[in-house]
Amino acid sequence: MKAQVYQIRALTNLHPGSGDNSYGIVDKLIQRDPTTGYPTIHMSGIKGAMREFFENNGVDEKAITNLFGSAPQADSAKIQQGSLRFISAELLALPQPTTSPNGQAYQVSFVNEQIGAWLDKVAFFNPIGKVKLNDSDWVATAPEVFASLASEMPVIARNYLDDGQSKNLWYEEFVPREAVFGCVVQGAEADLETFNKQINGKVIQLGGNATVGYGYCLFTSISNA
Repeated sequence: MKAQVYQIRALTNLHPGSGDNSYGIVDKLIQRDPTTGYPTIHMSGIKGAMREFFENNGVDEKAITNLFGSAPQADSAKIQQGSLRFISAELLALPQPTTSPNGQAYQVSFVNEQIGAWLDKVAFFNPIGKVKLNDSDWVATAPEVFASLASEMPVIARNYLDDGQSKNLWYEEFVPREAVFGCVVQGAEADLETFNKQINGKVIQLGGNATVGYGYCLFTSISNA
């Protein structure tokens, strides 16, 4: 079994919903890694989004079943397991607005300086060797600083209107655009090649709120070192 590593860059705000309520101000929370507390995208969400992308782009149904398994509504007696294994995406970098000495505003992505530990861990899933990230324009920051940045994501108020009248106001947490995640997909070499031809360099919608432009992410294969 081999593995392919992907860099996921959020082109628009991203809401991988956790389904949990904080019983506080925020009604809809994002998914978080139970160990680090960082935002994450669960493997089931990635797999579901990939399957939908394949279905919407005319990929043969037999090939889809081979890669992802039987459709959810399939007859239980005929369920087929997919050949691919998806690992939840881990947060690698977060955008932060700042100002240059000449007063111009610009944006950098702060990356956890312990990212090397993540890349080493990828070697566990990726027997062909270590990998390197495609983007070198990030600024390393101490783990405690990155943890502080990741602990509080932006929150937006959303409202359901009926004939111009507010019927339901709620607050929703999201991951800001230009955040970067990394994920691993495992499988047989031939199946990974088929998968990668469809995915690499493509924009795929993840998470909720697609109708308001959330979750459009660029998937890029991470190269070997």
